[in-house]
Formats: sequence, structure tokens, C-alpha cells
Amino acid sequence: MTSSEVLKAAVQRRSRATWWAYMPAAAVLIFFAVMGWGEEGASAAAIFILLLLVCVVQWMRPTFLVWGLLVCLFSAYAAAVIATPHNGTFSDYLFFSLCGAVPAVVLLFGRPKGQ
Repeated sequence: MTSSEVLKAAVQRRSRATWWAYMPAAAVLIFFAVMGWGEEGASAAAIFILLLLVCVVQWMRPTFLVWGLLVCLFSAYAAAVIATPHNGTFSDYLFFSLCGAVPAVVLLFGRPKGQ
């Protein structure tokens, strides 16, 4: 398989049957955008708003490439929070760990299938 075939397969339109898998990710991104806006303003919320727009585009035109990006981002966030349990209270640790882990797991189970 050539690199152009791999790229074509990664960005080809997939079935919308697993649209629900992006709901937990969107909920977490909205929460972080609102929290960032309240703390530091638009500059802190911008990245979360951008990722929320990526989720919306993914609902309309699912691709394997964007799905992989979202899974990697949420998995990396969950791993980073889990690796630093000493930051904050246990309830904060648990809540923010789940903010990364739940969307990552749901996205893994809701992998976009071919048409």
C-alpha cells in the first residue's frame, strides 16, 4: 500500500453511524472552554473551541484521521492527569482523569466504519 493510498483511506468519508461517540468529547471540550474563558478569557478557551469545531465537523463528515487525532489527544490528557495524582484533591484528580478517559474510551468503541 502506497503512502497516497494510506492518506486517501485516512481522509475518506466514513459512515455516520457512530456520531454518538463524539458527544462525551464535545461535552468535555465545552466544559474546558467555559472554564478557560472564565479563568483567562478567549485566549485560554480558543484551543477548546477549535477542538469543539473539529468534533462538529467530524459529526458531519467522519474521517479516520480526525478520529485518531481526538483519541490521541484525550488519551494523552488522561495519561498526563493520571501520572500526576499529587496535583489537587482526590475528587479533582478523579474528575479530570475521567474527563480524558471517558471520551477516549467512547471514541475507541465508536471508531468510524467504512461506508
